[in-house]
Amino acid sequence: MKNLCLVLDTRYTNDSGSSVVKLRISKDKKMAYISTDVKLKKEQWNTESGMVVNHPRARAVNLFLSERLAEVEELLMVHHEKFLSMTASEIVKAIKEIQKPKPVVVEKPTDLFVPYFEGFVARKDKKRTIDLYNATLKKIKNF
Repeated sequence: MKNLCLVLDTRYTNDSGSSVVKLRISKDKKMAYISTDVKLKKEQWNTESGMVVNHPRARAVNLFLSERLAEVEELLMVHHEKFLSMTASEIVKAIKEIQKPKPVVVEKPTDLFVPYFEGFVARKDKKRTIDLYNATLKKIKNF
């Protein structure tokens, strides 16, 4: 059976005394962690509730952490059969692979920039400004 929770990993702290909040997956008494990239001081974390306290943006950070927790819980449910025979560290590797962002394929960098820049120029009023921007756009297209 897999168990999932948020923990403040105080085993490692930076110079300012902050530690990373991690998602802990435990299975068969073995644990593995997924970093959330949220860094907090020990006094900003409630261990019992697994929530951020005494932080200026506690509400926003708690929302972010609960969304990450829900994402991983959903992946655990969807891929339940696949994860049955895996260890905790193998499950973490599989989840990281599933969550890896897919690369965006763009033919040329100008495919995204040119339409945006043309719209930007269209919103201008002064003729000289429009002429300068159009000359710049021509150089970009020729590049």
